[in-house]
Amino acid sequence: MSTIITKTVKPSGGDFTSVGTAVAWFQTNYPDFVTADIAGKIEIGGTWDSADTAQVAVPDLVSDATHGLNIYTDVSNRASETWDSGKYSLQYTAGTYLIYNSNDYLIVDGLQINLARAGANRVIENTVLGATNEVILSNCLIKSDSGAYDRYVCYLNTASDNTNLYVYNCIAYGASGSTVAWLRCGETTCTMTVYNSTLTGGANGILRSDGTCVAKNVYSGGQSGDCYSGTITKTTCASSDATGSVGLQSIAANTTQFVNVTGGSENYQLAGVGSALYHAGTDTSGDSAPMNFIADINGEHYYDTDALRSIGADEVVSSPIDRIIVIDEGVGINEGPFVKKEEPMFGNTGADGVFLGLGTRI
Repeated sequence: MSTIITKTVKPSGGDFTSVGTAVAWFQTNYPDFVTADIAGKIEIGGTWDSADTAQVAVPDLVSDATHGLNIYTDVSNRASETWDSGKYSLQYTAGTYLIYNSNDYLIVDGLQINLARAGANRVIENTVLGATNEVILSNCLIKSDSGAYDRYVCYLNTASDNTNLYVYNCIAYGASGSTVAWLRCGETTCTMTVYNSTLTGGANGILRSDGTCVAKNVYSGGQSGDCYSGTITKTTCASSDATGSVGLQSIAANTTQFVNVTGGSENYQLAGVGSALYHAGTDTSGDSAPMNFIADINGEHYYDTDALRSIGADEVVSSPIDRIIVIDEGVGINEGPFVKKEEPMFGNTGADGVFLGLGTRI
Protein backbone atom coordinates (compact mmCIF):
# COMPACT_ATOMS: atom_id res chain seq x y z
CA MET A 1 0.00 0.00 0.00
CA SER A 2 1.36 3.40 -0.95
CA THR A 3 2.40 5.89 1.73
CA ILE A 4 0.11 8.91 1.98
CA ILE A 5 1.88 12.28 2.14
CA THR A 6 -0.43 15.06 3.35
CA LYS A 7 0.25 18.79 3.20
CA THR A 8 -2.11 21.44 4.57
CA VAL A 9 -3.13 24.79 3.10
CA LYS A 10 -4.36 27.48 5.53
CA PRO A 11 -4.20 31.27 5.76
CA SER A 12 -1.87 30.70 8.72
CA GLY A 13 -0.60 27.72 10.64
CA GLY A 14 -0.53 25.30 7.70
CA ASP A 15 2.26 23.99 5.53
CA PHE A 16 1.36 26.42 2.74
CA THR A 17 -0.93 29.40 2.16
CA SER A 18 -2.02 28.47 -1.38
CA VAL A 19 -2.85 25.25 -3.17
CA GLY A 20 -0.51 26.20 -6.01
CA THR A 21 2.55 26.27 -3.74
CA ALA A 22 1.55 22.96 -2.16
CA VAL A 23 1.38 21.35 -5.59
CA ALA A 24 4.79 22.84 -6.44
CA TRP A 25 6.20 21.21 -3.29
CA PHE A 26 5.11 17.79 -4.53
CA GLN A 27 6.65 18.50 -7.92
CA THR A 28 9.99 19.30 -6.27
CA ASN A 29 10.03 16.49 -3.73
CA TYR A 30 8.06 13.69 -5.40
CA PRO A 31 8.05 14.13 -9.18
CA ASP A 32 7.41 10.40 -9.60
CA PHE A 33 4.66 9.19 -7.27
CA VAL A 34 4.84 5.62 -8.56
CA THR A 35 8.56 5.08 -8.00
CA ALA A 36 8.36 6.78 -4.59
CA ASP A 37 5.28 4.65 -3.83
CA ILE A 38 3.28 7.58 -2.44
CA ALA A 39 -0.11 9.19 -2.85
CA GLY A 40 -0.37 12.94 -2.34
CA LYS A 41 -3.06 14.77 -0.38
CA ILE A 42 -3.52 18.53 -0.07
CA GLU A 43 -6.03 19.40 2.64
CA ILE A 44 -7.45 22.92 2.76
CA GLY A 45 -8.39 24.17 6.23
CA GLY A 46 -8.49 27.25 8.44
CA THR A 47 -10.69 30.33 8.29
CA TRP A 48 -10.44 32.38 5.11
CA ASP A 49 -11.36 36.04 4.61
CA SER A 50 -9.91 36.34 1.10
CA ALA A 51 -9.53 34.11 -1.92
CA ASP A 52 -6.55 31.95 -2.90
CA THR A 53 -5.51 33.85 -6.03
CA ALA A 54 -2.61 31.68 -7.24
CA GLN A 55 -3.03 29.42 -10.25
CA VAL A 56 -2.89 25.69 -9.52
CA ALA A 57 -0.49 24.24 -12.07
CA VAL A 58 -0.47 20.45 -11.67
CA PRO A 59 2.46 18.86 -13.52
CA ASP A 60 2.78 15.26 -14.65
CA LEU A 61 3.79 13.71 -11.34
CA VAL A 62 3.96 10.18 -12.82
CA SER A 63 0.90 8.75 -11.14
CA ASP A 64 -1.49 5.84 -11.40
CA ALA A 65 -4.74 4.72 -9.80
CA THR A 66 -3.11 4.14 -6.40
CA HIS A 67 -0.53 6.93 -6.64
CA GLY A 68 -2.55 10.06 -7.40
CA LEU A 69 -3.02 13.60 -6.08
CA ASN A 70 -6.10 14.58 -4.09
CA ILE A 71 -6.89 18.27 -3.42
CA TYR A 72 -9.77 18.64 -0.96
CA THR A 73 -11.22 20.77 1.83
CA ASP A 74 -11.77 19.89 5.45
CA VAL A 75 -15.34 19.76 6.77
CA SER A 76 -15.48 23.46 7.76
CA ASN A 77 -14.46 24.60 4.26
CA ARG A 78 -16.50 22.12 2.23
CA ALA A 79 -18.66 23.78 -0.41
CA SER A 80 -22.43 23.57 -0.14
CA GLU A 81 -25.40 24.93 -2.11
CA THR A 82 -24.70 28.55 -1.23
CA TRP A 83 -21.55 30.68 -1.34
CA ASP A 84 -19.81 31.30 1.99
CA SER A 85 -17.18 34.06 2.14
CA GLY A 86 -15.79 32.53 5.33
CA LYS A 87 -14.74 29.39 3.49
CA TYR A 88 -11.82 28.74 1.13
CA SER A 89 -12.29 29.85 -2.47
CA LEU A 90 -10.02 29.67 -5.50
CA GLN A 91 -9.96 32.71 -7.78
CA TYR A 92 -7.28 33.25 -10.41
CA THR A 93 -7.67 36.19 -12.80
CA ALA A 94 -4.23 36.58 -14.38
CA GLY A 95 -4.86 33.81 -16.91
CA THR A 96 -7.54 31.62 -18.43
CA TYR A 97 -7.23 28.44 -16.36
CA LEU A 98 -7.53 28.20 -12.59
CA ILE A 99 -6.33 24.59 -12.55
CA TYR A 100 -3.95 23.64 -15.36
CA ASN A 101 -3.53 19.89 -15.13
CA SER A 102 -1.05 17.49 -16.71
CA ASN A 103 -1.35 14.78 -14.06
CA ASP A 104 -3.08 11.55 -15.01
CA TYR A 105 -4.75 10.94 -11.64
CA LEU A 106 -6.20 14.02 -9.98
CA ILE A 107 -9.11 14.63 -7.59
CA VAL A 108 -10.43 18.13 -6.81
CA ASP A 109 -13.11 17.89 -4.13
CA GLY A 110 -15.23 20.29 -2.09
CA LEU A 111 -13.87 23.66 -3.30
CA GLN A 112 -15.60 26.97 -3.83
CA ILE A 113 -14.35 28.34 -7.15
CA ASN A 114 -14.92 31.87 -8.44
CA LEU A 115 -14.66 32.68 -12.16
CA ALA A 116 -14.13 36.42 -11.87
CA ARG A 117 -11.72 37.24 -14.67
CA ALA A 118 -12.81 39.87 -17.21
CA GLY A 119 -12.29 37.49 -20.10
CA ALA A 120 -12.17 33.76 -20.73
CA ASN A 121 -12.06 31.80 -17.48
CA ARG A 122 -12.10 28.05 -16.98
CA VAL A 123 -11.94 25.95 -13.84
CA ILE A 124 -9.82 23.12 -15.18
CA GLU A 125 -7.88 22.43 -18.35
CA ASN A 126 -6.44 18.96 -18.83
CA THR A 127 -3.54 18.72 -21.21
CA VAL A 128 -1.27 15.94 -22.48
CA LEU A 129 -2.63 13.15 -20.30
CA GLY A 130 -1.60 9.53 -20.72
CA ALA A 131 -3.77 6.91 -22.37
CA THR A 132 -4.93 5.77 -18.91
CA ASN A 133 -6.12 8.54 -16.62
CA GLU A 134 -8.87 9.66 -14.26
CA VAL A 135 -9.63 13.29 -13.42
CA ILE A 136 -12.41 13.86 -10.86
CA LEU A 137 -14.13 17.15 -10.01
CA SER A 138 -16.62 16.63 -7.19
CA ASN A 139 -18.69 18.50 -4.60
CA CYS A 140 -17.62 21.93 -5.90
CA LEU A 141 -19.57 25.20 -5.96
CA ILE A 142 -18.61 27.31 -8.97
CA LYS A 143 -19.84 30.85 -9.51
CA SER A 144 -19.23 33.37 -12.26
CA ASP A 145 -19.86 37.08 -12.58
CA SER A 146 -22.59 38.03 -15.02
CA GLY A 147 -20.29 39.31 -17.75
CA ALA A 148 -20.70 37.87 -21.24
CA TYR A 149 -17.43 35.96 -21.11
CA ASP A 150 -16.28 32.54 -22.24
CA ARG A 151 -16.91 30.39 -19.16
CA TYR A 152 -16.28 26.69 -18.66
CA VAL A 153 -16.00 24.33 -15.74
CA CYS A 154 -14.03 22.15 -18.11
CA TYR A 155 -13.38 22.33 -21.83
CA LEU A 156 -12.10 19.07 -23.34
CA ASN A 157 -10.51 20.18 -26.58
CA THR A 158 -7.63 18.87 -28.69
CA ALA A 159 -5.18 19.56 -25.83
CA SER A 160 -7.21 17.13 -23.71
CA ASP A 161 -6.69 13.98 -25.76
CA ASN A 162 -7.55 10.79 -23.83
CA THR A 163 -9.03 12.65 -20.86
CA ASN A 164 -11.47 10.67 -18.72
CA LEU A 165 -13.27 13.40 -16.77
CA TYR A 166 -15.75 12.60 -14.00
CA VAL A 167 -17.92 15.38 -12.55
CA TYR A 168 -20.46 14.86 -9.76
CA ASN A 169 -22.25 16.85 -7.08
CA CYS A 170 -21.17 20.15 -8.62
CA ILE A 171 -23.10 23.41 -8.92
CA ALA A 172 -22.20 26.09 -11.48
CA TYR A 173 -24.14 29.34 -11.78
CA GLY A 174 -24.03 33.05 -12.60
CA ALA A 175 -22.67 33.16 -16.16
CA SER A 176 -24.75 34.97 -18.78
CA GLY A 177 -22.70 34.80 -21.98
CA SER A 178 -24.26 33.22 -25.06
CA THR A 179 -21.06 31.18 -25.64
CA VAL A 180 -21.08 29.67 -22.16
CA ALA A 181 -21.06 25.89 -21.98
CA TRP A 182 -20.24 24.82 -18.45
CA LEU A 183 -18.96 21.44 -19.61
CA ARG A 184 -17.73 20.91 -23.14
CA CYS A 185 -16.66 17.63 -24.70
CA GLY A 186 -14.98 18.33 -28.02
CA GLU A 187 -12.28 15.73 -28.67
CA THR A 188 -12.86 12.29 -30.19
CA THR A 189 -10.73 10.45 -27.62
CA CYS A 190 -12.25 12.13 -24.54
CA THR A 191 -14.91 10.83 -22.18
CA MET A 192 -16.96 13.11 -19.93
CA THR A 193 -19.23 11.56 -17.30
CA VAL A 194 -21.47 13.93 -15.32
CA TYR A 195 -23.78 12.91 -12.47
CA ASN A 196 -26.01 14.82 -10.04
CA SER A 197 -24.92 18.33 -10.95
CA THR A 198 -26.77 21.64 -11.22
CA LEU A 199 -25.68 23.86 -14.13
CA THR A 200 -27.47 27.18 -14.60
CA GLY A 201 -26.93 30.26 -16.77
CA GLY A 202 -25.36 30.53 -20.18
CA ALA A 203 -26.44 28.82 -23.38
CA ASN A 204 -25.50 25.25 -22.52
CA GLY A 205 -25.06 23.19 -19.40
CA ILE A 206 -23.28 20.48 -21.39
CA LEU A 207 -22.10 20.85 -24.98
CA ARG A 208 -20.82 17.82 -26.86
CA SER A 209 -19.32 18.23 -30.29
CA ASP A 210 -17.22 15.07 -30.15
CA GLY A 211 -16.03 12.33 -27.81
CA THR A 212 -18.28 10.44 -25.42
CA CYS A 213 -20.54 12.20 -22.93
CA VAL A 214 -22.81 10.58 -20.34
CA ALA A 215 -25.11 12.50 -17.97
CA LYS A 216 -27.30 11.19 -15.13
CA ASN A 217 -29.48 13.17 -12.75
CA VAL A 218 -28.16 16.49 -14.14
CA TYR A 219 -30.20 19.71 -14.15
CA SER A 220 -29.36 22.37 -16.73
CA GLY A 221 -31.09 25.75 -16.63
CA GLY A 222 -29.86 27.83 -19.54
CA GLN A 223 -30.91 31.21 -20.87
CA SER A 224 -32.02 30.11 -24.29
CA GLY A 225 -31.79 27.26 -26.71
CA ASP A 226 -31.04 23.66 -25.81
CA CYS A 227 -29.35 23.39 -22.42
CA TYR A 228 -27.82 20.11 -23.57
CA SER A 229 -26.28 20.24 -27.02
CA GLY A 230 -25.01 17.39 -29.15
CA THR A 231 -25.48 13.67 -28.73
CA ILE A 232 -25.31 13.01 -25.00
CA THR A 233 -26.45 9.81 -23.32
CA LYS A 234 -28.89 11.14 -20.71
CA THR A 235 -30.66 9.32 -17.90
CA THR A 236 -33.27 11.17 -15.81
CA CYS A 237 -31.81 14.57 -16.64
CA ALA A 238 -33.84 17.77 -16.61
CA SER A 239 -33.66 21.04 -18.49
CA SER A 240 -35.39 24.40 -18.15
CA ASP A 241 -36.30 24.18 -21.82
CA ALA A 242 -38.15 21.38 -23.58
CA THR A 243 -36.18 19.41 -26.14
CA GLY A 244 -37.83 16.00 -26.16
CA SER A 245 -34.46 14.25 -26.10
CA VAL A 246 -34.25 10.74 -24.68
CA GLY A 247 -33.65 10.78 -20.93
CA LEU A 248 -34.54 14.46 -20.64
CA GLN A 249 -37.54 16.03 -19.00
CA SER A 250 -38.53 19.67 -19.13
CA ILE A 251 -38.70 21.51 -15.82
CA ALA A 252 -40.02 24.92 -16.78
CA ALA A 253 -38.93 27.61 -14.31
CA ASN A 254 -35.77 27.01 -12.32
CA THR A 255 -36.85 29.75 -9.92
CA THR A 256 -39.31 27.28 -8.42
CA GLN A 257 -36.89 24.39 -8.06
CA PHE A 258 -34.34 25.92 -5.68
CA VAL A 259 -34.44 27.94 -2.46
CA ASN A 260 -33.10 31.15 -4.05
CA VAL A 261 -31.82 32.05 -7.52
CA THR A 262 -31.62 35.81 -6.95
CA GLY A 263 -28.26 37.19 -8.03
CA GLY A 264 -25.91 37.70 -5.10
CA SER A 265 -27.85 35.47 -2.72
CA GLU A 266 -28.15 32.22 -4.64
CA ASN A 267 -28.96 29.03 -2.75
CA TYR A 268 -29.20 25.94 -4.93
CA GLN A 269 -30.62 23.72 -2.24
CA LEU A 270 -33.76 22.02 -3.53
CA ALA A 271 -36.94 23.84 -2.59
CA GLY A 272 -38.08 20.88 -0.51
CA VAL A 273 -40.30 18.06 -1.65
CA GLY A 274 -42.26 20.55 -3.78
CA SER A 275 -39.43 20.85 -6.29
CA ALA A 276 -40.05 18.97 -9.52
CA LEU A 277 -36.47 17.68 -9.21
CA TYR A 278 -37.20 15.97 -5.89
CA HIS A 279 -36.90 12.18 -6.21
CA ALA A 280 -37.02 12.39 -10.00
CA GLY A 281 -33.58 10.85 -10.47
CA THR A 282 -32.00 7.42 -10.75
CA ASP A 283 -30.01 5.42 -8.21
CA THR A 284 -26.34 5.33 -9.24
CA SER A 285 -24.87 3.62 -6.16
CA GLY A 286 -24.33 0.46 -8.20
CA ASP A 287 -22.47 2.23 -11.01
CA SER A 288 -18.71 1.91 -11.45
CA ALA A 289 -16.42 3.98 -9.23
CA PRO A 290 -16.10 6.88 -8.80
CA MET A 291 -19.75 7.43 -9.77
CA ASN A 292 -21.14 5.11 -7.08
CA PHE A 293 -21.09 7.91 -4.48
CA ILE A 294 -23.85 7.80 -1.85
CA ALA A 295 -23.98 11.40 -0.55
CA ASP A 296 -24.85 14.84 -1.94
CA ILE A 297 -22.75 18.03 -2.09
CA ASN A 298 -23.22 18.54 1.66
CA GLY A 299 -22.01 15.05 2.45
CA GLU A 300 -25.55 14.09 3.44
CA HIS A 301 -26.11 10.40 2.92
CA TYR A 302 -29.00 9.26 0.76
CA TYR A 303 -31.01 7.74 3.59
CA ASP A 304 -34.12 7.68 1.47
CA THR A 305 -34.57 4.76 -0.85
CA ASP A 306 -31.75 5.00 -3.38
CA ALA A 307 -34.21 4.55 -6.22
CA LEU A 308 -35.75 7.89 -5.19
CA ARG A 309 -32.72 10.12 -5.69
CA SER A 310 -33.26 13.69 -6.78
CA ILE A 311 -31.90 15.48 -9.84
CA GLY A 312 -29.05 17.92 -9.21
CA ALA A 313 -26.35 18.27 -6.57
CA ASP A 314 -28.64 18.53 -3.55
CA GLU A 315 -30.82 15.88 -1.96
CA VAL A 316 -33.64 16.39 0.51
CA VAL A 317 -32.87 13.62 2.97
CA SER A 318 -34.91 12.13 5.74
CA SER A 319 -33.51 11.60 9.22
CA PRO A 320 -31.22 8.55 9.25
CA ILE A 321 -33.33 7.17 12.13
CA ASP A 322 -37.08 7.55 12.19
CA ARG A 323 -37.81 4.51 14.32
CA ILE A 324 -36.44 3.26 17.62
CA ILE A 325 -36.30 -0.28 18.97
CA VAL A 326 -37.50 -0.41 22.57
CA ILE A 327 -36.17 -3.33 24.59
CA ASP A 328 -38.31 -5.07 27.20
CA GLU A 329 -37.31 -3.41 30.46
CA GLY A 330 -37.74 -6.69 32.31
CA VAL A 331 -34.74 -8.38 30.68
CA GLY A 332 -31.09 -7.48 30.36
CA ILE A 333 -29.32 -6.96 27.08
CA ASN A 334 -28.09 -10.55 27.07
CA GLU A 335 -30.97 -12.13 28.97
CA GLY A 336 -33.65 -13.71 26.88
CA PRO A 337 -35.58 -12.38 23.92
CA PHE A 338 -35.94 -8.73 23.07
CA VAL A 339 -39.39 -7.23 22.78
CA LYS A 340 -39.30 -5.04 19.68
CA LYS A 341 -41.61 -2.04 19.60
CA GLU A 342 -41.51 0.69 16.99
CA GLU A 343 -42.14 4.29 18.00
CA PRO A 344 -41.94 7.37 15.76
CA MET A 345 -38.80 9.34 16.53
CA PHE A 346 -40.51 12.73 16.84
CA GLY A 347 -43.88 11.84 18.31
CA ASN A 348 -47.11 10.50 16.94
CA THR A 349 -48.02 13.75 15.20
CA GLY A 350 -44.54 14.73 14.04
CA ALA A 351 -44.17 17.32 16.79
CA ASP A 352 -41.03 17.83 18.83
CA GLY A 353 -40.11 15.19 21.39
CA VAL A 354 -37.91 12.11 21.38
CA PHE A 355 -38.61 8.63 22.57
CA LEU A 356 -35.61 7.05 24.29
CA GLY A 357 -34.90 4.48 27.01
CA LEU A 358 -35.16 0.80 27.64
CA GLY A 359 -38.80 -0.07 27.62
CA THR A 360 -39.89 3.34 28.86
CA ARG A 361 -40.92 6.37 26.86
CA ILE A 362 -39.42 9.64 28.16
